[in-house]
Amino acid sequence: MTEKSARYSQVKRYILDGISQGSWSAGERVPSENELVDLCKVSRMTARRALQELLIEGTLVRIKGKGSFVAEEKQQSSLLQIRSIA
Repeated sequence: MTEKSARYSQVKRYILDGISQGSWSAGERVPSENELVDLCKVSRMTARRALQELLIEGTLVRIKGKGSFVAEEKQQSSLLQIRSIA
């Protein structure tokens, strides 16, 4: 990990890269705060902030007592074109 970007951003990137590369798919548990501390060599507060931001963005869901899991992809609806009835 480089020192240029904020440490929590690097942890977020680690998780997002793992998801995009197939290490974790929808419904699978991602590393806990404590596991991220060991894996990424960051403080627990840094790991917590990264997970919290991914929760807010909808990338992860948290289940109390179980952990953080990759969220199911949300279906994107196409924009409807409404034509004038005049």
